Amino acid sequence: MRGGGDCRGIQKNKKIFIFILFILIILLLFLFLFVFIFLLNNKLMILIIKKRKKMIICGDVLHLIAL
Repeated sequence: MRGGGDCRGIQKNKKIFIFILFILIILLLFLFLFVFIFLLNNKLMILIIKKRKKMIICGDVLHLIAL
C-alpha cells in the first residue's frame, strides 16, 4: 500500500516540476523577446539618427546653394 502512495507522490512532484519548468521556459522566452525588441529598437534609433544627420547635411547644402 505504501509503495502506491509513494508513486502518487512522485507523480505529483513530476507535475509540479513540469509546471515550474514550463513557467521558466515562458520567462526565458519573454526575456529573449524583450532583449530582441530592445536591440531592434536601438538599431532603428541609430538608423533614424543617421538619416536625420543626412537630412540636416542636405538641408545645409540646399541652404548654401540658395545663398
